[in-house]
Amino acid sequence: MSNIAKKLAQDRKNILRREDYRKVKKMDRTQFEGFCKTLYMEGYQDGRKSVPGIDISQVKEAIAETKGIGANRLQAIMDSIEKKFGGDHE
Repeated sequence: MSNIAKKLAQDRKNILRREDYRKVKKMDRTQFEGFCKTLYMEGYQDGRKSVPGIDISQVKEAIAETKGIGANRLQAIMDSIEKKFGGDHE
């Protein structure tokens, strides 16, 4: 199944070639679900690779540089971020 999904991803002009469409039409439900899951996961992984991660320490520095944000307010903000997104902060 993953070979078909890879071929689809590589062919950017036409997302679904005629031969791939014929293969998909002949699939039973289980095969089609596997095909869809593989296609989705490959797209998901490509999307994750295309978006850079964020360094929480840089976020903390940027918030700390904001006028009117003191140590207590900064700590409250970082606690809220940790509750919402998980992870550790300094």
